Amino acid sequence: MKDAAVVCRELRCGEPVDLRYWADFGQGSGPIWIYDLYCRGSESTLNNCSSREGHDCYHVIDAGVICSGEKPRLSAGPHQCSGRVEVFHGGSWPTVCDGDFDQQDAEVLCRELGCGIPVEVLGSAAFGRGEGHTEARLVNGSDSCSGRVELQYLSEWGTVCAVGWDMRAADVLCAQLDCGSAVAVVEVGWFGEGSGHIWADVFDCQGNETHLSQCGISSWSRAACSHKHDAGVICNGSSVAFHEGRVRLSGGSECQGEVEIYFRQDWRRVLLDSWSLSEASVLCRQLGCGSVLNYRSSPFTTEHKHMCVTGFSCSGSEAHLGNCSSAQPVNCSSREQLYITCLGPRPIRLVGSGGDCAGRLEVFHSGSWGTVCDDSWDIEDAQVVCRQLQCGEALSHTEARLVNGSDSCSGRVELQYLSEWGTVCAVGWDMRAADVLCAQLDCGSAVAVVEVDWFGEGSGHIWADVFDCQGNETHLSQCGISSWSRAACSHKHDGGVICNGEILTSRTPR
Repeated sequence: MKDAAVVCRELRCGEPVDLRYWADFGQGSGPIWIYDLYCRGSESTLNNCSSREGHDCYHVIDAGVICSGEKPRLSAGPHQCSGRVEVFHGGSWPTVCDGDFDQQDAEVLCRELGCGIPVEVLGSAAFGRGEGHTEARLVNGSDSCSGRVELQYLSEWGTVCAVGWDMRAADVLCAQLDCGSAVAVVEVGWFGEGSGHIWADVFDCQGNETHLSQCGISSWSRAACSHKHDAGVICNGSSVAFHEGRVRLSGGSECQGEVEIYFRQDWRRVLLDSWSLSEASVLCRQLGCGSVLNYRSSPFTTEHKHMCVTGFSCSGSEAHLGNCSSAQPVNCSSREQLYITCLGPRPIRLVGSGGDCAGRLEVFHSGSWGTVCDDSWDIEDAQVVCRQLQCGEALSHTEARLVNGSDSCSGRVELQYLSEWGTVCAVGWDMRAADVLCAQLDCGSAVAVVEVDWFGEGSGHIWADVFDCQGNETHLSQCGISSWSRAACSHKHDGGVICNGEILTSRTPR
């Protein structure tokens, strides 16, 4: 039991309850490191006990122990039955939020601690703040308001994994550091890799908090994090923010020209080979020039005395190029540089359908809203409108069908855009959208939304739009549409639908 007490103490698992012999928890494998163990019972680790290697031992007699488990504790109070509630987790003692902690919870806690019944439940850190992410700083930037994000937990500083870090958390951090609000969240290419611990918590902030400790926190798989994903932040209180990430167009007009971006303290041209429609959409939005009309190789000189930049990767929804994944400075050489034409700041809207992404097209001009004549109006025009409104791709003049089912009212969902048929990603597809599709196909309403194992994988294009339907529309074109990351979609996630216009025979929807 003395040996077991050391084991339970080292694992922070309370006191030993029972010993087990003869491999009661199953035989181990590999070397037997400890034989003839001797502990006094007061040691903090087995390394402080005497032992020898188990050359004369066999796995059939591997030892086991059952520990009591660590109880919650009350700290910073006047006696052992009052104080701040702390629960042992992950090698430390985090506190319990007072938001959902009530009288019944307190009764369970007091009973578990052998402290009778609760007299009073206190919130608002009545016994002082617990030890958590107590300090924050931005390092390796040009000043204290820009840099790699580092947080201190107890006495240990560590970096923050960019996977669980967003602009709202960055806004809170900037406010906490008296640096204003966040201009951009950047990855490791800006401020370099940190060292030591990586905090892989996800900060669920609303953006109006004044301290990160006021944000909800959940866990993220640390397998997704390394120092190659250390997060960085630029606050508007930083000198970097004045120019960094700003864009301008030269050689044309206000919304047309060669693209230049202020990147790492210098104006640089952007290479065409790193560019797509998603980045172009962000750039036009950042300039206040509406949506993108086209982008191409610059008709002017391809030489530039400074470095160029390449490697931007945007989803298309960002408000600022600084919020896209990190780009890199490169030698311009004789590579093609970017020339872009935006539609300009003319505001448009769709009205009369009850949603933002379907309806009558109106344009604001000379101080008032007016309609657009349908002469020469075609799908290419509609596509530009949908792109400008960030409503995905134009669906009117499209067709829909269900394939590979027992009849036309069940099967894999496929949509036609122009002359191209494609499958629908199940990630952005739900029962309300399925109801609308069934109604559109004169197939009644939806019985089930199923994935690829029902109707098989499709081929060709995957429409990764998210259909925001209410369920009472008669055509998918009347639903709101937003874009979903195509990285999350493959034909292994093709969506399928069963409408009640089909008589189910051998299978029941799951």
